[in-house]
Amino acid sequence: METIRSKLWVHLVLIPANTLKPLKAQENILLDQDIRMASLKYGMVTEAVHILPGHMHVLIQLPFYKSLPEAVRWLKQTVTRWLKGNGLAHDGFTWQKGFNAFSVSASQLPAVRKYIKTQPLLHMRRSFDEEMEVWIRRYDLIA
Repeated sequence: METIRSKLWVHLVLIPANTLKPLKAQENILLDQDIRMASLKYGMVTEAVHILPGHMHVLIQLPFYKSLPEAVRWLKQTVTRWLKGNGLAHDGFTWQKGFNAFSVSASQLPAVRKYIKTQPLLHMRRSFDEEMEVWIRRYDLIA
C-alpha cells in the first residue's frame, strides 16, 4: 500500500493588478475566516490571510495532490469573489499574473502567522518594495 505523508507550508504574496481600497480590520478578520473555511472545502489548510491595498499575504498548507499554481488560481478567484460579494472591489478588479511563494518550515509557522497578521504595523516602517527586497534576498531569488 502506498503511503503519502506531506506538509508543505507556503507563504504567498499576491499582487492585485489594480489597487484596492484599504480594508477595515473587521473586514480582514472576516476575509481570513471565510477563506479558511472555503480552503478546507477545497482540501487546503489556510492559516493566515491579510490583504492590503497593494498586496495580499496568505499562509497555506499545500495538499500533495494540488500544484502550487492551481492553489494560487483558486485563491485569487475565491478572494476576488469574496471582495466583490462584499462590495470591497469593483467589477474590473483582477490580480497580476504570477505570484511570490516562499517555503516555510514548521518551526517558523508562528513567526510567519504573526508577520502576516501585523502587516499594517510593518508597512508603517517599510514599503512593500522594501519588504519584497528582504524576501528576495532571504530566499536568494535575485536573478
